[in-house]
This record gives sequence, structure tokens and C-alpha cells, in this order.
Amino acid sequence: MRRVVAVLLGTIALVLGFIAPPPPVYAAGPSDGFQAGNIISDANFYDGSSMTVSEVQQFLNARVPTCWLGRPGYEVGKPVMWGGPTKLASKCLKDYTISTTAQPANAYCAGISAVQNESAASVISRVGKACGISPKVLLVLLDKEQSLVSDPWPNENQYFMAMGYACPDTGPGGSAACDPAQGGFAKQVYRAAWQYKVYRAFPDSYRYKPFQTNTIQWHPNAGCGTSQVRIENWATAALYIYTPYRPNQAALNAGWGTGDACSSYGNRNFYNYYTQWFGNSAIVLDARFATLYNSLNGSLGVPTQNSVAIGGGIYQKLEKAVLYWHPQAGAFPVFGGVLSGYRARGEATGRLGFPTAPESAVSGVPYQDFQNGRIYWNGSSIAVVAGMWSHYRKGGGIDAFGLPKADEIAVGNSSAQEFGKGTVTWGPGVGTRDVRGGIRSAYLRFGGLSQVGYATTEEFYYAQGAIQQFSKLDIYWTPAGGALPVAGGIRSALNRNGGVQVLGFPLAA
Repeated sequence: MRRVVAVLLGTIALVLGFIAPPPPVYAAGPSDGFQAGNIISDANFYDGSSMTVSEVQQFLNARVPTCWLGRPGYEVGKPVMWGGPTKLASKCLKDYTISTTAQPANAYCAGISAVQNESAASVISRVGKACGISPKVLLVLLDKEQSLVSDPWPNENQYFMAMGYACPDTGPGGSAACDPAQGGFAKQVYRAAWQYKVYRAFPDSYRYKPFQTNTIQWHPNAGCGTSQVRIENWATAALYIYTPYRPNQAALNAGWGTGDACSSYGNRNFYNYYTQWFGNSAIVLDARFATLYNSLNGSLGVPTQNSVAIGGGIYQKLEKAVLYWHPQAGAFPVFGGVLSGYRARGEATGRLGFPTAPESAVSGVPYQDFQNGRIYWNGSSIAVVAGMWSHYRKGGGIDAFGLPKADEIAVGNSSAQEFGKGTVTWGPGVGTRDVRGGIRSAYLRFGGLSQVGYATTEEFYYAQGAIQQFSKLDIYWTPAGGALPVAGGIRSALNRNGGVQVLGFPLAA
């Protein structure tokens, strides 16, 4: 890759036979928000669908409304100098077409079909989508490396080594020694996008690594010294691998201009282009997640959006999880099936509240605790919430009740929830009650909450069997006769006349 050290847009290019007009003027001083460890977020960098073909075309049209090629002094094929002798191209990038060859699918990019007379906009958009590299990033790289996007009179060399791919600074005086076998606009765009995906796939194979502190030179001149940078994401690591220098304060202070003898500009210019063209390049991790995030060591990915206030706390999305923080609960990640269940139940503003512990597992089933309940994930999410959660927890949890089998259901002003070892009902004035064993089997067989109602007593026992009273009927159980319901007027008469102590257990329905 060509390591651009000083692409200064205010420099007047020398063209054989005349002095060229200056390139487009950019606003000064956007570099004050540059973060050495987070030049651009992964969410922005790896968004391969960020621009359609038509959106890229519109963008190119806006950068160069009028192409100068063909005007007097800018004749097509006119000899010029651009890193060596070359000729003015036939078209500006917005009008450029090329017949592209097919690229087979590989571990880093999807397959790309061949297209005759394909526009530059189509190449950029299709490659970005196939390789999962934002077309916005590809546009920035084209201008950072060869000024192709904004140049009203590009030359053939700019197209031939458009992305600076296979152009290491190993030539005389640190100049680019490009491999001609890798030349050509479409090949350059594809290979550069492919290379950025390879960087991420093999982080240990390259000098700069994400999620740890790296030593980065200020300038190709080693005498300018080094700096320590904690690289916060994959994208920033890839940019340093491709352009391995960090802009110093003089370069940043200069905006688009010249710094000092130890200034480098490639990564500064990438940041300047991106922020001026597309807005904020980086997503900042909220400081309240810093300790938690560092402990994860990148295992759940990087932030994909800035933090958002919710329910007295905050949340921030990562690639593979969401981080939640509350001043009383602390900071914890929620991911996978538990996250799906949590979202379906209103997240932090729902009944569960904020997470209070990291995900754990029992009997191989993942679960996570929240301020007002717990979510289990066993192929689908099941929650134990509020009063049920309090009863479940105080009554012995999984040892006493087993795992929940379904969410709590409600009928009128009562509710019930099924567990592996019993049913728990809740009713007004009586609260929660357990329903277990043979009476539980009958309770479910007789229609559960909708037909039997909620338990108004705990199960109680006599020598012959057991009884449990419910809001709509009572269930009697004996070893010999099993469970029988007693309801309506007979139920009232039985209880009024001494119950089983006088009349004994029912013998039939």
C-alpha cells in the first residue's frame, strides 16, 4: 500500500508546459476532533451498504461538477508529471467507465460478476457491498491516495494506482514502488477492500493490533520518534497498517495544511475527508462503560452508536451486545437470546429494569438477572418478573421450582406461571401460592387459571389426602381416587357443613 505522507490539497501541481489551477478548496481545521485510537468507527468503516450506485454517482457529480479534460491546456493524452511521467486521462472519475472482470467469492469478499463499460460509481458501490467495506471509505481512500474524487483533470497514473494498493514506500527517497501487476482502477478498488478485510481476519499477522496499546511512528523518519496509542477498534488498526504513521499535533493544528518536519498526513487526511464529506467518523465509548469494555477485550465488538439515555441510566450498542448502565445496578452487557428477550419486554423501561449481573448459566441454560426479574434462554426467552420473581427467588429458585416453562400469563386481575416443578399463581388479597404434585396436574387438566382461578390457600393435608382451594373451585386429592373438583353450591355446602372433617373426601365428580 502506498503510505501517503504528505498529500496537501493546497499544493499547486506542476504539469508539463503549464501551471495547473489549484484543486478544490476545503474548509480549514477539521482535525481538532481527531482521535488517534479511534479514527473511524467499525460501524462506519465496515458498512458495505452505506451507498448505492446512484448515491455514489451523485456524490461524484457534486465533487467535480465540470470536468476540465478536453479544455485548452488539458487535452486528453497531454504529458504530465504525477509521481513520474504520465498522461492526462480521457475522463474524470464521475464519467469514468471500465470493463470489469469477475471476482470469485472468497473468505473475505462475496463474488462479483463481470460488467462491460461499468461506471466508477458502480465499481465502488459493488465492491463495497461485496467486501463489506463502506463505499464512503473507498471514496475517501481514492482521494486520500490519488485525489481522484476531487480532481477535475486526473491523469492515467491516478487511475492505474487509484488506491495506492501494492505501492510500498520502498522506492528512492521513500517514494512509492508500485507493483504494475496490481494496477488498474477496478483491480485497485477491489484489492484494497479485500486487503482491509484480510487485516481484520488475521490481526496477529500485522504490526498494529486493535484493543491494545501500540507503538506508532510520527513519521517515516525514525528520528521523529514514536507514540503510544491504544487502538480502540478494527478499522483504526487497519488504517495504521495501510498508512503506518500518526499525525503529530503540528499536522492536526494545520487542518489541511503543512505541519512541521515530523508531520505525516495520510491518516489525518482520511479523517478530514470523511468528516467533511460524511460527518462524524468515530463513535465514542461512554466513559461509564470504560472498565467493563476494557475487561471484554473486544470479545463483543466495538460500539456501533453513541450512548443513549434511558430510564435513569444509559445503553450503548456494540457489534455483538448492548451495554447497560444504571447508577444503582452498575454496567453489564446483554447479548444473544437473552438480549432478544430483553428487547421484546421493553428493555430497561419495561418491567425487568436494568441488568444487575452478567449472563450466567444453570443446567446448561443461559440466564441473566435484572433489577426486577430474570430472563432464561433455552431456544426462546422466558422471564420471571416482579412478584413471581420475588416468590421464586425467596422460595428456593431453580432447586425448589425448576426452570420456568413459559412466561407469566394473566386472566383478569390474576396471573400464573408454569415451572418445571410446579405452578405459581397470584391473586389479589392473597398474593402468590404454589400449586404442586397431583393437585397441580389436576389444576392444569381442569383448565388452569382461566377455569380454576388462582390459589387462595396453600395445599393442606389430612390423613386421607390433600386439599387446595382456588378462587373458582377447590381440588381434593386422595391416593386412591386421584383429584376431584368441588365447585359451586356443593362446594359452599361442603365448607359450611364441616368440610372433609365431617363428610370426608369426595368419591366422585
